[in-house]
Amino acid sequence: MIGGFGAGGKAEPLDGLGTRATLSPMPRHYSFEITLVGTKPRVWRAFLLDSAATFHDLHGAIQEACGWEDSHLYEFRAARRGPGIAGPRDSSGMGQRAPDAKRVALSAYFGTKVGTRCLYEYDFGDGWTHDVVLTEIVERDGKSKRILLGGERAFPPEDCGGLPGYERCVALATGKGWTPDMGGDEERAELAEWLGKWKPEQFDVVGAKRAFDR
Repeated sequence: MIGGFGAGGKAEPLDGLGTRATLSPMPRHYSFEITLVGTKPRVWRAFLLDSAATFHDLHGAIQEACGWEDSHLYEFRAARRGPGIAGPRDSSGMGQRAPDAKRVALSAYFGTKVGTRCLYEYDFGDGWTHDVVLTEIVERDGKSKRILLGGERAFPPEDCGGLPGYERCVALATGKGWTPDMGGDEERAELAEWLGKWKPEQFDVVGAKRAFDR
């Protein structure tokens, strides 16, 4: 072993030049699990994100992991009726709903307490609410900023009309559960054309990782 001794007689490694080598700590990552509230069977994703990231980075990770198109407003909240934690920067002059997500560090809210959770609300019209849970804090080698870990089922098509619209999409795609109040033959045909190849049970984790991991 090549090394030396520091204060208290503890061994310290030396680099190839014989000088003190600094052992950098491995990057720390938050492990998050994201669940779309109100879905049964559960629609969810899990990923690692650099603990030095901001809520803006978490927003981007959720959008890409879930297959959203980032075409609507969003907000992170401590609870359904709780205060806003972070949101997009206001450029309309109508006032900031919540602190700028680019300026709010994840660590300022989640800290080191596993089990901490918040809500991520996306598209205030359709009203998609996501339960965001910090499930673990891990240290790992490498320079990865985020890594997709897993998930199940496809997230709803954008602008499908919230949970009721999602249920219509599922009923049509699976051929189960379509009720008269969901529409007649004409509505079914229009929805089928709009849905295309979307399948509620489909989630290609390998392909999703290629697009998500960085």
